Amino acid sequence: MTSLKDTIRSEHSLSVDAEGVVDIQGGLRLHHGATLQTASLGWRMTGPPTAPLIVVLGGISGHRTVFSVAPSRVGWWSEVVGPDLALPSEKLRILAFDYLGGSGETTGPVNGAWFPAVSTYDQAELLRRLLDHLGIEKLDAIVGASYGGMVAMAFAERHPARVSRLVVVSAADRAHPMATAWRSLQRRIVRLGLDSSRPKAGLELARGLAMTTYRSASEFAARFSGEPREIDGRFVFPVEEYLMARGEDYARRYQPDGFLILSESIDLHRIDATQVKVPVTAMCQRAVRLLALRKPHSRSPRQCDQRSRGRQGHGRHRLGDGCHCARGSDPAAPLEDHRTARLLWRYFPFALGLAQKRRSPRRVRRFRQRVGRGGCIREPRRAVLDRDTE
Repeated sequence: MTSLKDTIRSEHSLSVDAEGVVDIQGGLRLHHGATLQTASLGWRMTGPPTAPLIVVLGGISGHRTVFSVAPSRVGWWSEVVGPDLALPSEKLRILAFDYLGGSGETTGPVNGAWFPAVSTYDQAELLRRLLDHLGIEKLDAIVGASYGGMVAMAFAERHPARVSRLVVVSAADRAHPMATAWRSLQRRIVRLGLDSSRPKAGLELARGLAMTTYRSASEFAARFSGEPREIDGRFVFPVEEYLMARGEDYARRYQPDGFLILSESIDLHRIDATQVKVPVTAMCQRAVRLLALRKPHSRSPRQCDQRSRGRQGHGRHRLGDGCHCARGSDPAAPLEDHRTARLLWRYFPFALGLAQKRRSPRRVRRFRQRVGRGGCIREPRRAVLDRDTE
């Protein structure tokens, strides 16, 4: 059913560092009705062969290189994943893949050609096929941030027997209309750039607008309250320089067509949260415009309430002000990125069940009290965080 064009960079198959591209034959029926006659799937796995296996998925700009392995291959979540970090690469086997419809090795739009709409269920189906190809029966966890959290929930709804737990950061069961409004304008800007034969300029502006929704007002006030500079006869504000710098960096690495497909996929995302039966830890940011909060400290009341009410395996936590999904996309003093990364570093071992043997019940209770003062919404009523908690 699948053929392999893989480059295994290890003497022992899948033991240390492996990546490749799987050719999926026989057609791929997509959730919204279209069919891809052929498709390719780029993937990467790192970590000890006997370690717990987790899938790490990021936002629409995420890819299979989760953490940096060389100066030429910079990971998209290097503040959180890597040696001695929140998700320690020396203690976990980490699997990731390039999204369908994106800018990586997985099949996507090419040179402006038409490409069908992609659902998070389609990404979940590709993950299932990848697990079958690699001979993996069940994952220990999926950690998903932003779009990756949506894909994680879609996978858990469709394939609950193949994952033990989820850790979902800044993701919901469906997009809020306010967030869709922001993304709709971004897509219009990109299409305007394509129609004007200025695709890069359109993507730069769209990404700059997106950054205003990823960062909190408090961070903008702390970093960009300086005086504007006069350049070529007009004033340029510090925050304007920042937004355009982020847009230019993004446009160098990603294709406008892939951005359009995956941005739309976020807004097409719909799952039935009540059908997610595996334990879930939902982490949310406050004061980030993208989240369009309808209730204090909750990304989506429906998402968290349906999954956590009366069910001990679910919980939700507020991470405080900061950057959406704690991604270090800004190398220039990403203050809130690193603050949130420290919080994730503190909590991830508990969410993944890695810290149970290293802390006494008393220390765990103290930890939970600190999290509560920092904004925990609901936790299971247990004295100690055991393996099944959240």
